[in-house]
Amino acid sequence: MRKQIANILTISRIVVAMILCYCPIFGLPFWILYAWCGISDVLDGYVARKTGSASERGAMLDSVADLVFLGVWLEKIIPVITLPSWLWACVILVSLIKIVLFFVGRIRHHQWLDSHTISNKATGILLFLLPVVIQFVPATIPALVVCAVMMWSLVEDGMLLFKARKE
Repeated sequence: MRKQIANILTISRIVVAMILCYCPIFGLPFWILYAWCGISDVLDGYVARKTGSASERGAMLDSVADLVFLGVWLEKIIPVITLPSWLWACVILVSLIKIVLFFVGRIRHHQWLDSHTISNKATGILLFLLPVVIQFVPATIPALVVCAVMMWSLVEDGMLLFKARKE
């Protein structure tokens, strides 16, 4: 059972994220479930490493949980963010580059590559905090910061991807 705790945390993030879809945005239930998604995302990898239960299956499950949460995040948060059109263009551009790099990694290395660099983690943290921050300040500046950090992350991902040996 101890070896399954990390996977249970990851699966809980998937379930809670799907429940989050049905919560009114920015209400107390939304924030509680939203916080659980963030906490479980941090804890599952830590627990997997500490219990020696890290596995390829667990990493794949974590990626699925991240995608489910991202989908819910997009569905809930994007409609409430007001940004100038040039910034939406930036958001779309960096998102498309991320998708291209993801697929280039699959084609070039025959596996789905997801870097765990500091810039990638910083992007994730900033995206997670964005809904909190926009409660207090207009979304343009925080969104621009997220875009800039994500672009830094994409440059780093691209360098790592093309430096790695081709399989």
